[in-house]
Formats: sequence, C-alpha cells, structure tokens
Amino acid sequence: MALVNRRGREEARFDRLKLVTVSDLAEHAKATYFYLALEGAPNLGNVFFSLNLEPHAFGAFPVARSGKVNEVIVAEINLRDLVEIADVFAEKNVLLYVVDPKGTVIVHPDISEVLKQTNIFSAAF
Repeated sequence: MALVNRRGREEARFDRLKLVTVSDLAEHAKATYFYLALEGAPNLGNVFFSLNLEPHAFGAFPVARSGKVNEVIVAEINLRDLVEIADVFAEKNVLLYVVDPKGTVIVHPDISEVLKQTNIFSAAF
C-alpha cells in the first residue's frame, strides 16, 4: 500500500513482506486508476497475474483534505479470495463472476475465462 502525491510519485509505501527503501518507491503517473482517483473516484485497475498466477489489481482511493484530493492511496489487491468464493458457489451450481467496468471477466471459477479476457458484452459469452 502506498501514499501517492498529486504528481503520481509514491511518498511512502508499506509492504508486509519486505523492507521498503526510497529506491523502491514507484511512479503511478501514467496509470488510469491513479488519475481516476485524483478526480475523486475510487477504482480498480486492470487485472494482472502475479508470478504464482494469482489475479491481482491495483486499487486507487482518493485522499481528500478540505474537500480537495491531493493524494491517492494505491494498493495491490490479491483477488484470490474472490476466486475462492466463486469456486464455492460453483460447487452449488451457481455461477458467480466479477467483471471490470468494461465488461471483462476478472474473477471466474473457470480461470480460462479470465485468461482469455472474456467480455460479457460479446455475443460469445
């Protein structure tokens, strides 16, 4: 989790697995999730897969002081728990899936639907 300034640069970051140094601080200035949060809209970025093939996404949340957003909290979110919940529903013959705002499947009990970036608005879904 990181506190990102208005220019898109991390000012501080917390990582539960390693010590973070100044050289570890990242830039988010080119990321859509960052600019949406600067405009006041909490949101989730595109899904990507970690080295162990778990679905992750960056969440961005505006930090407002005196009504103005000058900073954003950015966190890498592991979507694995949502996948496990979808699996439990699938065992009961209930299909649970999660899509991003564009209709792309980001959580599905059949991982191939996520890997194919299936879109629910397409005729094939």
